Amino acid sequence: MKKVQGFKYTIEGFAIPKDFAFGVLALNNAKSSRPGTIANIETHEGTNLLTVVSYVEVDDTINELVGTITDKESIEIVDVELHDFAEKVQKTIEDMEDADTSYHVSLASF
Repeated sequence: MKKVQGFKYTIEGFAIPKDFAFGVLALNNAKSSRPGTIANIETHEGTNLLTVVSYVEVDDTINELVGTITDKESIEIVDVELHDFAEKVQKTIEDMEDADTSYHVSLASF
C-alpha cells in the first residue's frame, strides 16, 4: 500500500458529444498507457460532467481535450494491493476521515 498526493478534478466537458467523447477516450488512453498519471475517470450519466482523479496535474490536457475544470482539489490517493486490504488500510482510511481529508482509494490491477 502506498499513499500519495494527487488531484481530483470536476470537469464540464465540451457540449458537442463527439468532442467530449474524444476527450474522455484520450484520458482513458493516458490512464492505460502512462501508469502514474491518472488513477480514475468517472462520467456522469446524462450529462457532460466528468470526475478525474490523477497522480499529477493534468490541467492542460483536460482544458485542451475535455472541457473546463470547474473544481480542483488536492487529495490523498491510497493505492492498495489486495494483500494489504486489511487492518493497515482500514486504519489509514479512518485516520484520513478523522482528519477530514479528501481521498481516493484505488485498488491496484494485477
